[in-house]
Amino acid sequence: MQICHETIYRAIYGIASIELEIQQLHALRTGRTRGKPRRAPGQRRTRFPTGKHIGERGAEADARTVPGYWEGDTIVGEGSRCAVGTLADRCTRYVRLIPLHDGKTGDDMSSVLTAVIESMPVQLRQSITWDQGSEMACHDTVTTNTGVPIYFCDRASPWQRPTHENSHGLLRQYMAKGTDLYAYTAGDLAAIETELNNRPRKVLGCKTPAQILATLIKNDQ
Repeated sequence: MQICHETIYRAIYGIASIELEIQQLHALRTGRTRGKPRRAPGQRRTRFPTGKHIGERGAEADARTVPGYWEGDTIVGEGSRCAVGTLADRCTRYVRLIPLHDGKTGDDMSSVLTAVIESMPVQLRQSITWDQGSEMACHDTVTTNTGVPIYFCDRASPWQRPTHENSHGLLRQYMAKGTDLYAYTAGDLAAIETELNNRPRKVLGCKTPAQILATLIKNDQ
């Protein structure tokens, strides 16, 4: 007989209202008081029919030898009222933070993300891989404005953006879940971004993302 973690969670959630206190449930690693059902592969649907699938992205992005292939997402603040967009470069682990104080709709993200991309050197504008969040509803506009293709992961598949997931873990040291992100000014986010990009990383041979990125850009000139 075998048992998996999903079976254990179903058992815990099933008796929660009878025997377990909410405080005990919050002690679970997920912090949730109820489970999220998983869809079978055949039941998954793409939110953006015109979007490119991650399977079309190409081998160069997977190789992590060339900068400019980004993974993106948003960190949502207290009550889902505010958010910060994030980009992480697959090659150098360099991080960019995108203030979304005016809103996190597709139009809001489109205008702010376009400005961030246009501020980058041309060689860093290869592609972006995102999840299927509603904030990317205007992804076609971003691509039209910048020429940068945007690829989408499968739903509920965070492992398809491992660089970004790792970066989010580091960012949570500065912006814990439930934080009021309105309290972070553009200057605050720039300071966090600078600190992360000057933090030595084991995966980079104890060099910093800023050092690796500067070297690659210099060699490409």
